[in-house]
Parts: sequence; structure tokens; C-alpha cells
Amino acid sequence: MLLELKMKNFRSFYEETVLSMLASLQRTHEDFLIKTDGRRILPSAVIYGPNASGKTSIVMGLDFLKYVTGKGNIRKQKDNLISEMIEVFPFIHDYQKYSEPVRLEVTFLLEGVEYIYGLSLESRWESKDVRETKRLIANEYLIVDQKDVFVRDYNQVTLIKDKKTLKFYSGKTSVSLLETLESQINANLEATDLFLCGAFKSVVNNELAGKVIRWFQEKLITITDFDEAKLEVQLPEHFTNQKFILRNNVMNAMLRHADFGPQDIRLEVSRNSDSEQKTQLRSRYPIPGNPFGQGLDIKSEILESKGTIKMLEFSFPFVQALKLGSVLVVDELDASLHPDLVAAIVSVFNNPKLNTNGAQLIFNTHNPIYLNKNIFRRDQILFVAKDRDTYESELYSLADFKTYGEKAVRDDERFMKNYLAGKYGAIPFVDFEAAVHQALHGKEGES
Repeated sequence: MLLELKMKNFRSFYEETVLSMLASLQRTHEDFLIKTDGRRILPSAVIYGPNASGKTSIVMGLDFLKYVTGKGNIRKQKDNLISEMIEVFPFIHDYQKYSEPVRLEVTFLLEGVEYIYGLSLESRWESKDVRETKRLIANEYLIVDQKDVFVRDYNQVTLIKDKKTLKFYSGKTSVSLLETLESQINANLEATDLFLCGAFKSVVNNELAGKVIRWFQEKLITITDFDEAKLEVQLPEHFTNQKFILRNNVMNAMLRHADFGPQDIRLEVSRNSDSEQKTQLRSRYPIPGNPFGQGLDIKSEILESKGTIKMLEFSFPFVQALKLGSVLVVDELDASLHPDLVAAIVSVFNNPKLNTNGAQLIFNTHNPIYLNKNIFRRDQILFVAKDRDTYESELYSLADFKTYGEKAVRDDERFMKNYLAGKYGAIPFVDFEAAVHQALHGKEGES
């Protein structure tokens, strides 16, 4: 379970920003919460804010950590489109801040143990071309159950050697052995390689490193562009056939209960000569009265709505998160889904009878319909606002507003009405008529 994400000098967030999934003292909807080891943890959170306010940067922060812990380094690969898309910029509106590192830190629970993994890196321009940046790890650390395990300062790693930390190591680990390993590691450490995924995993503590890495790879599911995300199914290499038709119970259960029609939808997975795989949905419609006894088998994208296809594709990470107790983080979840369906998805995460493994959902949206005290607690509703002068983003919660005093936000108030009235901030301001007038009548060279 995700407990906390911290970001500093990352994209439009310059000051340290904390996304906390720890519940506030509020007792409303106490039944929503995940309760474990004396903690009260939020099962879901929604993030509001205008375009370009920084909502997506929160998703990107988690996505970047997932990506680099899977790859083992922060090097850019120019032949890899994914790495080009996941660029890490310091606060972009002040060149002086480019000398400061980007800082990302995640606190999570795994099997009753609390882990804190932090990574700081420098990403500097090497030329006038913004795409030419140099990455360098400035700091890296791992803390387990509030005990430091290792700390890295650029190319200098320190393995913590007190008795409380030695218990995390398997076998007969001694201070002298760790000192020897530390000396060897520092002589060979690469500036862009994650110590966690490299030397720490291979020569210091494979089991502990593996748990942290597996959390990022298996317990954290990030979808950075929900509207464009495509379903992909990877088949084992020993499968020799070039095409498979797979029927998925999850998908068809979604169809039946959503009452979309009588069609049966299947997955077609094909593999070309270069072992590249392509996944597509196919719809099979029965045709009553057909004398040949056959139905229609066709690509789903031809007959199904975009919303239907998106719901079916989303069913995979959705059910996977619930089964594994994962954290599902989605940018613009309702881009192609009906608001009632999104509200139903949230209710599943908020229901401990269905969400038995402590899964969590975090998503951003522009639709104020979810600003409802029956759907979310106050501490589950987050806002991102950007300062008009400094362009710095700020993250805050509805729970930060007091329930008493002149600017009070009482629990019996209508949250959506207040938000649209600007009471919570984080709403777009665009003088659209003035912009259009200038575009139509402005002189050449006017800005």
C-alpha cells in the first residue's frame, strides 16, 4: 500500500510536495478505510485542478520511479520512445533551479513492513537543445521500518552497519564484510546506475532489494495516458503458434453486467516473424434467424463504442489491482468512461468487503461530479493549483479547510457547488472571449 509520495523540484512542483494516503482525523466514512498495523489508510483519492496545473506530474513522478527501478538506471535511450517520453525536468520556470536535483520519495507498506525509497537526480541541459540533457544520481537511500539501510551521495555509498540494520541481512553478515563490500562498490559505481537495483541487489542483499523492486513493478500500476493506452497481452516464448484467440472471463463479466448487448468479446493475440506481438479485441455477435447458423466476427473497434472498448481494456489492470492489492494510478480516468461507471469503480475500492487485499486507486479528473460526500471523504479529495506569478504548483486536500470560522467548509455543504464557485481554488481561469478576439483581430507580431 502506498502511504506517501514526496516530490521536490519536479516539473511544476518546486517546494516539497506530499501526497499522503494516510487518513486524517475525520471519522466520516470510517468504513472506507484500510486499517492495518494501527494505520488508517485511504483506499482512493481524486485530484482536481485546471489544465497545466500539475495533476499529471503526480502520476509521472510515480511512473518514473516504476520505470527506472525496472530498468535499473536513469540513462536515456534515444532509440527507446518510452524513455524519451519519461523525461525528468527540474522546476521549468526558473533556470537557477536547474542546478538543484529533482527529488522523489515513496513510502509504502509491504507484508506489514514499512519501506521508504528515495532518489534524487540532476537533469541538466548540455546544449541549447532541451532534449540534450545529462542525468546524474545525486542521492539514493533505503529505510526499512524507520531504520536506515543505505545512503548514497553521488558515487559514494554508505552501508549502515549498526545492529538494528544488520538484522535485515540474511546469513552471517558482519561489519567487516559490509566494509569490504562498501569499498568495492564505491570503486565501481556508475553515476547513472541505481544502487538498489545493481550492486545492492547482486552482492549485498538480494532478498531485500527484490522486495522493493517487486513493489514498484507488481504493486504499482501506472497509466499515464488512459485515453491512448492500449491493451497488450504477452504470451510465453514457448508458445509456437502465431495467433491465439483468448476468451477472458473478466471482460465478459463486465459486458454482461454493464448490459452492452449480447456480443461476446475475445482477445486475438498475434505474433509476427520478429516475435513482436499485437493484441486486438474481436466482437462476436449472434445473428438470430441466420440460415447458415453463423454470427458476425469483427474487430471490436468497428462496432463497439470507444467507451465500451476502454472499459474492457481497463478491466484488466482494475481486477489485477484488486487481486494483488496494488496501487492503481491513472491520468484522466474518466476520459472515455461514463461518470457513473467511474463512481462505481471508486465505490469498489472504498468497499472493504470487495477490496479485501487493500488495493488503492488514485486518479485525476476535471469532472466535478465526484465532489460528493457520499463518494469521497474530505481527505480523499485533492486539489492542485498553480501560482499565476511564479507558476509553482501546490497540492492540498479538502481536509485542509477548517470546519469552523469565517472560511469554514462544513461536512453538510455541497462540495461540487463550492468548487465551481471557486471556494477551494484550483479552477481554470481563461478569458476565452478576449483570446479569440485577439486571435481574430490582433496585429501581426502581437503576443
